[in-house]
Amino acid sequence: MEKPGPKKRKRPEKSVIEEAVSEVLEKGQSINKTALIFNILRAYLAKIVKKVKASGETVYKHCPNIGNKRIFTTDQENMLADYLKIASKMCYGLTRQQTKKLAFDYAMANDITPDKWKEIKIASDDWLKGFMGRHKDLTVRKPESTSLSRATSFNKTNVNSFFEKLSTVLRKYNFPPHMIFNADETGCSTVTNPPKVIAERGSKQIGQVTSAERGRNISNNSVLY
Repeated sequence: MEKPGPKKRKRPEKSVIEEAVSEVLEKGQSINKTALIFNILRAYLAKIVKKVKASGETVYKHCPNIGNKRIFTTDQENMLADYLKIASKMCYGLTRQQTKKLAFDYAMANDITPDKWKEIKIASDDWLKGFMGRHKDLTVRKPESTSLSRATSFNKTNVNSFFEKLSTVLRKYNFPPHMIFNADETGCSTVTNPPKVIAERGSKQIGQVTSAERGRNISNNSVLY
């Protein structure tokens, strides 16, 4: 559920900004009144008017620089986003720091690395913030610890084999419900907690592989009725 907050102001159209500047420069309207009429931030309109007056231009053509600070193309960013989703589903989700390092290596491979990135040897926080803002289907999640053996053993072959054996045993002995027990290794793991990773928004469960040598699981037995 999204947190309540102030509504984001809609970005004015290019033609609206040009008309507002024209009202101020050519017709002598005040910046405050014009900004109110055209629903533009006063400070933003004042900045443009000041810039036009300094340049000595008679006709203003608005050329927003939105997207100029983007490092990757849309296709390249989509590839990064898809990689992050796949990695999280495979229990190898990337943290914020790892994502910035991946972006830096990707930019270096494509020879489009900004000078600032080269200095710090990693992508900037501003880039990551913009990247997450452009890809609303990504979010930062706290994954559950998943042992390496559990992650590798959970596959189609093993799952099918388990249910085949379970069906055979149930048909052979016909156990009543009160004789069926569940021995589940949940809630008692001694492995370390994994850090937050970037994953697809809306995912019900996010796992993160942890080395089996770093901890062990303790069984918590319960009866199913």
